[in-house]
Amino acid sequence: QEEGLRCIGVPVFDRFGVVIAGLSISFPTLRFSEERLNEYVAMLHTAARKISEQMGYNDYPF
Repeated sequence: QEEGLRCIGVPVFDRFGVVIAGLSISFPTLRFSEERLNEYVAMLHTAARKISEQMGYNDYPF
């Protein structure tokens, strides 16, 4: 944990459903908008789902 930073991350799965990577975005606390948190998480899940599908996983949980 780093003071002054905020990070959000989601998993990326392989064809067996094993977490093989993660995607994250980091913000300086001053630029982070709590009101947009759900939007940021949704964007990360969309990207991670697409990568997981390319890895052969088609049951992304989010």
